[in-house]
Order: sequence, then structure tokens, then C-alpha cells
Amino acid sequence: MVFWGTQSGTAKVLAKSLAREASARFNIKSMSADLDDYDHIHLADFPATKVAVFIIATYGEGDPPDNTQDFCSVLDQFRCSPQKALENMSYATFGLGNRNYAQFNKVVDVVDESFQALGAKRLGIVGKGDESTGSTEIEFSMWKNTLFKVLPQLLGTTENPTLLYVPDVQVTDNKNARPTMVYRGEPNKNHLIGHFHVPVTRYNPHIAPVTSSRHLFDASTRHCIHMEFNIAGFPSQQMAYETGDHLAIWPSNPSLEVERMLTVIGAQSKDDVIDIVSAEGEGPPVPSPSTRDTILRYYLEICASPTKDTVSLLAHFAPSKAAAEALMGLTSSPEKFKACVTERYLTLASVSASCYEA
Repeated sequence: MVFWGTQSGTAKVLAKSLAREASARFNIKSMSADLDDYDHIHLADFPATKVAVFIIATYGEGDPPDNTQDFCSVLDQFRCSPQKALENMSYATFGLGNRNYAQFNKVVDVVDESFQALGAKRLGIVGKGDESTGSTEIEFSMWKNTLFKVLPQLLGTTENPTLLYVPDVQVTDNKNARPTMVYRGEPNKNHLIGHFHVPVTRYNPHIAPVTSSRHLFDASTRHCIHMEFNIAGFPSQQMAYETGDHLAIWPSNPSLEVERMLTVIGAQSKDDVIDIVSAEGEGPPVPSPSTRDTILRYYLEICASPTKDTVSLLAHFAPSKAAAEALMGLTSSPEKFKACVTERYLTLASVSASCYEA
């Protein structure tokens, strides 16, 4: 069972990914869940033959995410009891944080300390991602691999010799979509239908154009940029700032990278309308219906360097044995992957194109 506590959604994405991969690797039933949807009192009854994984973010000045507060309160209640309430539990933890804040990954440390005090058995180390260096996915991958080394013996299973690909989404043609209801870059349905002046939240943002941008300073570990936004038309009564709030920069991907990605995936009709739904039956992971060009241009991160796990999965779809071997060669060691992909700032499309031409 993989629980997630998140403020922005990253922990949820990682939790779902981990649950799917565990199922594919070990032929076990695994699932992910919002910590707010679980009755935490029942943690004391968690089966000794199972594993509980907690992926939890820290935001602001060491604050727990909103959906984690009840969970933390229950752990405090357990600690007031003289008994070790969780002595039958096996668990693993991974935290998401930012070293630019004083309380780096405080929440996952507090959770781990509580589990230890309550007698639970930790598997491996406490993993910690650092948003300030962009290393969260790399740290998560390394932590996940150490967890997967101990799971087979603990759960009485064996690892599949090859990792099966389990799709996250289903894509279908939509030839009957109304043109006015097809997304062309809008952040959500309110903006699509022109009702975007409803209360502004992180799920319904106010779009403010950037009016100026300049570097304040550059350092070896970070860059600082001064940006100004035009907030004309923003409802003044909603102009409130709380610790941990963010202004998000939403760029569009460059046409060169979009076209390269369309070529790599073999898209014959980039402007045809398609529907994308989650394979787990949830809402669409991106606004839908839309077009392949729009999705790649506005809704997916295609310009960042891919992770080692993603490149490994690409080998399953390589058009030739030579291309598959070239992809697997890049992932043969963390050092080689860093030197050949990460430090060269290659994108997913550029990695695929270079190996497919092998």
C-alpha cells in the first residue's frame, strides 16, 4: 500500500508510479491512496505480511500537506500510549522537500521518528528528494531500487525477469468533439468556457502575462530571476498570500521539440482530436479532448531530461535490436546516464531519436 501526502500533486504522481511498478515487477496487488482517505486508527491493525509506503511532502516552513494533518495527529495519539502500537508494521518512507527552506523534509523525518518510536520496522533508508536541485526523480529512483531489493523476500515473491510496461493512460480518437469544447492550451474547463472569474485557486489560476524579467544573480548552485506580472483584472478581494504560496511560470514547449516528439512517437495526424483518460478510471491527466500537438506543446513536460527508468522503458518500444541495446547502454550505470543524458541536457525525444538511428 502506497500512501501519499501532497500539496502540489508530485507525491501523488510518485505514489501511483511506485504502486504500478511494484505490481508489474513482482506480480503483487498494490495500490496507492490519499492519506486523507484512510482511517489512521487502523494503522495499528496493518497486516504484518504487507508493506506500507509513505510518500510525503514538506512545504512552507516545515508544514505538513493539508491531507496529512489528521495522519500526523493520530501518530501523536499513538505515541501517548505506553504500547508500541505499530510493532507489526513494515514501512518505507520518501520525502519531498527543498533545501532552500530551513526545515528540509521535516515532515518525513517526524513521521519516520514516530514509526520508530512505535515499534515499526523500516525498510531501507528514509529517501529525500530536493526540489532546489531538481534531483527529486533521481533520488526517488535510487531509493525505490533499494526498496525493491528487499521486497521479494519480505513478500514471498520473485521479480519478473523483464519489466512489463503498464500504460498509465488510454488514448482514443474523438471525431465527434464540439470545436468549442476542444482544449487549445487553456488550463481548465473554466477558462475553456469563459467562466474563469470564479474563485482563484491553484486548480483555477488567474493567467497573468509576464511584463518583465531579468537576472538578479547567478551562482554555481542556483539562479535568481526577478519577474513582474500584469495582474490587471485580478479580483482584489482574492489577493491574499500565505506562506508557501507560489506564482507559477507556464511556458509553452518550443516548436522544434514538439515536432521532434511527434516524429519519435510516429504521430501521423497531430491535429486530430483525441481523448486521454487515466487507465485507473480517474479523470484525465491532461485537459481532454485535445490534439497531440496541443498536449505536447502546453500540457506535458517534454524539455526536461528523462529519468533513467523512463529510458529503460523506452527500450521496450525500440524499432530495432540495435536501438534497444543503445537505450539500455545509457542506463547501464548512474554515472554513464548522468554523463550521456543528464549533463548533456538531452530531452526524451533527442535521446530516442539518437538511439533509434543507431
